[in-house]
Amino acid sequence: MAGEKCRPLVALMGAPNSGKSTLFNRITGRSERVTNWPGTTVAVTVAETRLDSTRVCIADLPGTYSISGSGFEEKFARDFILQENPDLIIVLADLTTLPRSLYLPLEVLEIYPRVMIVLTKSDVLRGKNVRLDIEALERKIGIPIVAISALRGEGLDDLWKKIQRSLKTKISPRIKIEYGVLEPYIAQITELLEKHGVDRYTARGLAIKLLEGLEVAKDIVQTLVGREGLKEVLAKVEEAKKELTRKGVDPLTEIVNTRYRVAEELANVLLKPRENPREKTTEVVKVSKIDLAFTHPVAGPLLSIAILFVVFLTIFAINIGFPLTFIAELAGLEELVELFESYSIVGILEGVFDTLAEAARNAIPNPILASLVADGIIGGVGTVITFLPLIAMVFLFIGLLEDSGLLPRIAVSVDRLFRVFGVSGKALFPTLTGFGCNVPAAMATRILDSKEERLSTLFAISVIPCQARLVVIMAIALTLSASPIGQSLVVLYSY
Repeated sequence: MAGEKCRPLVALMGAPNSGKSTLFNRITGRSERVTNWPGTTVAVTVAETRLDSTRVCIADLPGTYSISGSGFEEKFARDFILQENPDLIIVLADLTTLPRSLYLPLEVLEIYPRVMIVLTKSDVLRGKNVRLDIEALERKIGIPIVAISALRGEGLDDLWKKIQRSLKTKISPRIKIEYGVLEPYIAQITELLEKHGVDRYTARGLAIKLLEGLEVAKDIVQTLVGREGLKEVLAKVEEAKKELTRKGVDPLTEIVNTRYRVAEELANVLLKPRENPREKTTEVVKVSKIDLAFTHPVAGPLLSIAILFVVFLTIFAINIGFPLTFIAELAGLEELVELFESYSIVGILEGVFDTLAEAARNAIPNPILASLVADGIIGGVGTVITFLPLIAMVFLFIGLLEDSGLLPRIAVSVDRLFRVFGVSGKALFPTLTGFGCNVPAAMATRILDSKEERLSTLFAISVIPCQARLVVIMAIALTLSASPIGQSLVVLYSY
C-alpha cells in the first residue's frame, strides 16, 4: 500500500486503551499490515476493506490524548489529518472515562469537520442507572455518533451504516466552542485569515491553534496565505497574546479548561438517568473537576508534585525502607528501624547473598579463592541484582500512572515550567526519580517523546545527587579531607 494513495481514506483515532486496536481488528477482519505511509518514515497499521462494492482504506493512527502536544503520537496524528486530508476521521471516546474522552473529538472538530464519534465499551453501562441518549448528542454536535462494544461485537452494523452514509454525504458540525475572553482575539485572527482567502471553518480552527502556540499551525498558515500573509497573521497573534498577558490570561490554559467544560456539558447531554438521576451526573462532574484541578496554573503543578512525591517515597519505602527507617529513627524506635531495613526488598536480597557468601567461605578451604567467590562473584552479582526490584518498581508505577490517566495530566500541569528548560512536562518523573537513584531515572526517560528530549533529560539526571552515588562520594570526601570545607569541595568537584 506504500507508495499509492488509497481512497476513500478513513482514519481511526483514539486515546491509548480506548479500544481502538480491538475496533480496528473488528472492522478490517484482521487483514491489516504495517507499512510506511507515503511521504513518511512512520510505520502505520493500514488495511483495506469493502463497503458494499467500494474499497475503503482504514489507517490506525497512534494512540493519543490530544493533537496539540509535542510528542510523537500527537505530532504524527496531527500531521496525518492536515496533510493526508482523510475522507472521514473516526474518533473514539471511551465511555468509562467520560467526560475526559470527549476532549479529543472536540479538538479534532475544531480543525476538521468530517468527523464521526464512536463511543466504545458500551457494555460497561449494563446494570447501571444510566442510558445513552445518542440522538440528543448528535443534534447538539451535528455529526454522526454511534455506541459500540468492539469486544462483544455490539453496534458494528450501525457503525458500518454510518460510515457509508458519512462517506457519501457532507458532515456539517453544529457545535462551536465559545472561549469567553479569547473570542474577540479569535475573531480578529479569523477575519484576517478570511481576508487572505481561507474558509471560515479552517480560519477559526487555525486561529485557536495559533493562540495555543502550536508551531505546525504556522506552517499551515504559510502554505495557505504565503510568507507575507503569515507575517501579518503572526503579528496579530503576538498582539493578542500581549494584551491577554496584561489581563492575566494564559490562552493555552483558557482553551484547555473551556474544552473540558464543554466535554462535561456534552457528557451530561449523552448520559441520561434511569432510576437515580443524581448518581451518574455527580460522577461526571467529579471527573471533570479533577481535570480542571490538574490544568490550574498553581494547583495543577502542586498536585502533580504531591502525587509523584508519594509515588517516589512508596517505591523507596518498599525497596530500601526509607523514609520509614528515618521516621522510626527520629522516634527512637531502633528495633523498628532494624525491622524495616531487614524486611525491605533490598534487605531481604542482601540477607540471601550474605548467606550464600558465608556458605561459600565455609565450603572453600583456600582463603583467596573463597574471598574471590564470596566477595567478588556473589557480592558483585548481589549488588547488581538489588537494583533490579527498584527498576522494576519504577516501571510498574509509571505503567500504573499511565494506565490511570494521571501521567498525561501531570505532564500537562508542569509542561509550562519544564518548557523553560527545553523539555516537556513528562520529564518530571525521571527527574524526581533521579534523586533516589540515577539508574532507574535514566531508564524512565523512555516515556519521553523525542530523542533530543531524552538526551537532554539524561544529561540533567547525571548531575542529580542520587543516594547511591552520594554515599560513595561522601566516603571519598571523608577519606581525602577532615575539614567540612574540604569535604564540601570534594563533593562539589565530584559533580
